[in-house]
Amino acid sequence: MILDWRTWVKLGLYSVLIDGALRKWFMPSMANALYFMKDFIFIVAYIMFLLQNGRRSIMPAELRFLRPIFTLTALIIFVQGLNPRLGSLAAGILGIRHYLIYVPLLALVPRMFETKEELQDFLWKYALTVIPVGLLGWLQFSSPASARINTYVGDVDAMNITSFGSGKVRITGPFSYISGYVTYLTVIFGFLMTLITKIGGSKIQKLLMMGALVLCVTNMMMTGSRMPVFSAALIATFYIGTQAVYSQRQFRKMLPAIVIVGIISIVGFVRSPAYKAFMERMNKLDTTSDSRISPTKQFENFFDIFRYEGRVGGQGAGAYHPATWGLRRALNLPQGDSILELEDEPDRVLAELGAVGFVLWYGTRFGFLLLLWIVFLQMRDPALRSIALMALALHLVMLPGQLVFQHTAGVYYWFLAGFGALLPRLQRREELRAQEQALLEAEELEQESLDDDEYAEPSPVRG
Repeated sequence: MILDWRTWVKLGLYSVLIDGALRKWFMPSMANALYFMKDFIFIVAYIMFLLQNGRRSIMPAELRFLRPIFTLTALIIFVQGLNPRLGSLAAGILGIRHYLIYVPLLALVPRMFETKEELQDFLWKYALTVIPVGLLGWLQFSSPASARINTYVGDVDAMNITSFGSGKVRITGPFSYISGYVTYLTVIFGFLMTLITKIGGSKIQKLLMMGALVLCVTNMMMTGSRMPVFSAALIATFYIGTQAVYSQRQFRKMLPAIVIVGIISIVGFVRSPAYKAFMERMNKLDTTSDSRISPTKQFENFFDIFRYEGRVGGQGAGAYHPATWGLRRALNLPQGDSILELEDEPDRVLAELGAVGFVLWYGTRFGFLLLLWIVFLQMRDPALRSIALMALALHLVMLPGQLVFQHTAGVYYWFLAGFGALLPRLQRREELRAQEQALLEAEELEQESLDDDEYAEPSPVRG
């Protein structure tokens, strides 16, 4: 039986959770091929979607105001994929993939869920994946670096495993590396924040969500990374503060749940077995010199677009991606121009796409922030309004982070970007359904009134 394209999209989202495990534990000899497993699943979904929709408009109407800048951005990426500085066309094609492979989700996600309840059900189920994943994290943290469960993709030596604090392992969960796990935990925290504070459920569901939140928060600490901790704090502050300003009545209703989430998060941080090791690492690091933490450095990353003298034109899409380096080694391709030692993604995007491409790429991403903000303001349904705010908060924390150079973030980013068209459609359907229900009830009342008149006793005739 051929699966529906919607099912293939969901399979792609769930494959994010297992491809790292397959690559580092079960099929290490096929690690390079399995890197593209998600791509294959999503490409099947794209093809099936196109076959089903035929010549109908692919771009959702809600996203059309972004079409001009997005078209120019895609054009620049394709041009940079042909950049002779890359040394080979194969490297350029792979570079184009890094930027655009998950972008078609913008067309699929708005048509993926038919009702609000269907979307909520998916978010519930996906958030619950952190329970088995989080338990795996605890097992990794309790195991020595030499344990097979703590290996990375391609690593066979325990000396390669990153540790922190008192020699504790920085966990990766079922992901290939720490960065992918950090992204997953951040997204799940956003889901849980929304589900617990706004969207209802049974007592069992709520208890499961509380347990999932504990595992999510403690695993953030066990990664040894500051990013998920700061991101969670930013998401919570932004989410609660915006609700308090723009949805005061709803905010008062969700306040008890917000207090519960806060208590669980704080206790989870402080009582985590990784808390001591995490704080030791924090005290050893100079956060002001780390551009991933310093707001000043992040601000400079977006506005100093001429910081690489002589490289304003770009070195080509994918020039700085590790997968491109691996492809060159595997196929013995020309190495292309020498590259700089760059770590932060804005730096790498600027070096690859040049000044114009950099402005267009991040201009598009700022455009999605604006879109999600507008959608949040437009939502009248409280649940959909909260989901819009969650998507906006996650896009906000992802802005300075890795998207092109970290495929896990790429999947989640473009999936959530599709909410910019999905949520308005769901609201219109909710309102249409409410109108139809009101008309049906009015018709039933009218019919009951006619029936009462028909069977009413006739008035006595006066002679």
